[in-house]
Order: sequence, then C-alpha cells, then structure tokens
Amino acid sequence: MTKKQTPASEMSLDEQISTLLSAPLQIQAQYIKDLSFENPHFIKIMNEGMTNDPKLNVNIEVQAQGIGNDHYEVILNTQVRAISRSTSDKDEKTDSSKDDKSSPEVDSHLFLVELSYGGVFSIPTVPPEVLKPLLLIECPRLLFPFVRSVIAEVTKESGLPPVLLAPVNFIDLYKQSNAATSASH
Repeated sequence: MTKKQTPASEMSLDEQISTLLSAPLQIQAQYIKDLSFENPHFIKIMNEGMTNDPKLNVNIEVQAQGIGNDHYEVILNTQVRAISRSTSDKDEKTDSSKDDKSSPEVDSHLFLVELSYGGVFSIPTVPPEVLKPLLLIECPRLLFPFVRSVIAEVTKESGLPPVLLAPVNFIDLYKQSNAATSASH
C-alpha cells in the first residue's frame, strides 16, 4: 500500500522536518558570491575608542533556484549594520549639524557588511512538497557556519572586534516567509 502524499502546506512541521532529515543532499560547491564591507569611521573609532558595544542590526534572507539536473543554488544574503549606541554623540551631532544634510543615523553608522554566500546542492528526486523547505531550511543551515566565519574574519581584519553572529533558526525564518507569502495572497 502506498502512502498518500500530503502537500507541504498540510504536513505538520514535525513531518516536514522528519522528511527533510531523510532527504539525500550533497553540497557540490560553496562560495562567496558578493562581499561588501564599509568601515567609514575607523580613524575616529581608533582615536576615540568605542565606549559602548555597537547595536547590531542583522538581516538574513534566503534565495534558492534550480540550475538543472537536480542541482540548486542557495544564497544566504546577510547584512550586518553596526550603529553606535552613544546617545550623547547623537545629540551633539544633531545640534551641531542643523545646516549639515547628514542625519544622526548616518553619523552613528560604524560599519556595514553585506555578504551573499552561495552553495550548489545536488538533491536527487524528492517529493515536491519537501523540496522548498529543504532548500530554505536545511541548505541554509549547512551554509550558515561559513557565513558566520566570513563575517567574523572580515570584521576582525578591518581592525574592529570580530562579529560573531548568533545561531539562526531557519525553521522560524521559513515560517515567517510562508506567513508573509500567505498574507500577501
């Protein structure tokens, strides 16, 4: 007797995760697709020091596309923006720059890292309802430690303390993405 295939939208998350863990996949390649680092106020930071830890805004987006022959490209687009937490500096800059067109947020910008890190995955035939979560949960989970390492190394080499990103729950990101897609339809 053949088990009836349930669409992913009707499968429980536990069922989807169980299916993901049993799906065969191989990483064929991984690479930096694009990397940008801005450190516009290094001299100021070097001269004055950082009295407070910066506030980090981290944004991660996952993209996936088929590239033929059961191969898929998965890209983790990661942006890390550090903003100074010093409110007195912001207030002084706001007061002294009324004629200046720069905003306090721009003035407090410490650094920006933008990284697109990709992987090419070989995924033999899997049920269609499993493919999307596999590409958007399991593949990014395998790539993330390398993204974390690249960002830590780039920030360290810039003369700043290394940024160590906290682990990411790609299941939650997937749920949020599905909820946003469902809300827009």
